Amino acid sequence: MATDPELVDTSDRPAGAAPDRPTGDQPAASRRQLRLTPRGVELLAALGALLLTALVCGYRVSVAHSARFPGHADPAFSYGVAENIAAGRGPVIDYVWHFLVPDTPLHHYAFDYWLPLPSQLMALVLRHRPGLPAALELNVALIVLMCAGAYALARSLSDAPWVPAVSAAAALVQPVVSAYAMQAESAIYLGAFALPAMAAAIYARRWTALWAAAGAFAGLAAMSRSEGLLLCVVLGVAALLWHEHSRVYLRVGLLLAGYLVVSAPYLLTNLSHFGSPVPPAAASFPFIADYENLFAPQVERSPGALFEGGLNQFFALRGHLIDLQLEAVFQAMSPIVSVLVLLLIGSLAVHRDGRRVEPARPGRLRLAAALPALRSSWLAPVGFLLAVFFLNTLIVPAVAQGGAIVKVMITGVPILLVLAVVQLARLRLNPALTAICCVLLVGYPLTSVAHHSRATIRHNNGIGQAAAALVAPLKAEAGCLGRPVVLMTRQPWEVNQATGVATVALPTGSLAEILEVARRYGVTDIENPAVRLDAPTVARALAADGPLARSAAFGSRKIYRIKAATGGARC
Repeated sequence: MATDPELVDTSDRPAGAAPDRPTGDQPAASRRQLRLTPRGVELLAALGALLLTALVCGYRVSVAHSARFPGHADPAFSYGVAENIAAGRGPVIDYVWHFLVPDTPLHHYAFDYWLPLPSQLMALVLRHRPGLPAALELNVALIVLMCAGAYALARSLSDAPWVPAVSAAAALVQPVVSAYAMQAESAIYLGAFALPAMAAAIYARRWTALWAAAGAFAGLAAMSRSEGLLLCVVLGVAALLWHEHSRVYLRVGLLLAGYLVVSAPYLLTNLSHFGSPVPPAAASFPFIADYENLFAPQVERSPGALFEGGLNQFFALRGHLIDLQLEAVFQAMSPIVSVLVLLLIGSLAVHRDGRRVEPARPGRLRLAAALPALRSSWLAPVGFLLAVFFLNTLIVPAVAQGGAIVKVMITGVPILLVLAVVQLARLRLNPALTAICCVLLVGYPLTSVAHHSRATIRHNNGIGQAAAALVAPLKAEAGCLGRPVVLMTRQPWEVNQATGVATVALPTGSLAEILEVARRYGVTDIENPAVRLDAPTVARALAADGPLARSAAFGSRKIYRIKAATGGARC
């Protein structure tokens, strides 16, 4: 088993302890027969983890069969694009949900904001077996890959034979994983590729060729969620700083080659569509000071926009992001697990590698400790978490608070669990106490797998059913107008996915800005403009001389015609 070149032996035996010897009243051969070797303990623990994985995955697959609608925003997008690819229409969508890329037509290439790999992999499955349950079964399979990555990561960082299996089993059953297993979106995909990438990079310290595998997995992660690019950067830093038997240019070259093998087609496609290797929408993220401004008709990219509201608001937003990220860590795991992980990681401050940590002298900075930390194998997983934390806090706080924080925790939780379980082994507690901790890490969240799985399906089905209820009214409206309806709505993703009607996001702005966007895209009807406008403004817009009118097709629903686009239709 691999050992970190910078770390002290992490096995359960105290340093310098003599090997176990048989007592005088029991033959040595008999005692050897009664004891499992470390390899045997690892195998037994792995078999237990595999059995648990089979049971949990079987249950999740059974729950997935009741899924009818993908949910809100990200999953509706990813699954909808996958359906288009599988049907031969290509990676396109018939709606505009943001305005960060100027001159985007209603029917356009889908991946100008979100990344392509989740939809592409779902499409491979849907070609053979249509339906949302098939896409969710792919999720379940990717969770197995993520847990295998957690197993390999733990095994690369600890010699304790039970640590990998406990880490993988605990990652399998945490609430955030149970919830997102039932959502057809990118969060699971990032974890499925990021964790094997980290493990491959650490094992590459012994087998140089594995740098190519690390680069390939990191490339797949970067095509799943934008945080994957941070992983590529962190692994690049590791390839430069880790001093091994191979030359630095060989490590970096293999890492880059692995990345390009999987990423080159995606990068070339972006260049052909946008003239940039990455989606262009991301360039606006640092200048968005409020999440709803993500849907503004235009985002100003200037220092003035960056500090809109003054320095107080600038720092208040980033302070709030720190709170949200810490809250996300605790909510992603079961309460008892969160507390236990916090205690175990906190114990690193006083107990490390089987010995107590001596306090530093007051006023003296230990800068000399920085370089060994950077050369430690922990640079890959911990460096990734820190990079995500600082990116969300300093660069994209408004966008991150819209959901990215929780979703990245599907990758973060296994890393924290590996760190906690490795530290549990290093503490060399009483075996019974260690066993209790392991049972709590796995057993307590296991009891919530059913609740979180079914609750997610119910929630997403409810969202989809509400959107699907618009099918008949929209059809009646199209018949009245004698043309296809284009609906402006705050929920363009799920309405389009459930009804097939072209949609445009209701932009953040004044009535005049909303109507200008509607004119640009040929919008015929607007759903609930009160989401953006105050009640008096909506009332004036619905007056006899206002730009909006009620439609009999929608009854009491707050969906109104745009007079300029519908020619004053009366039906």
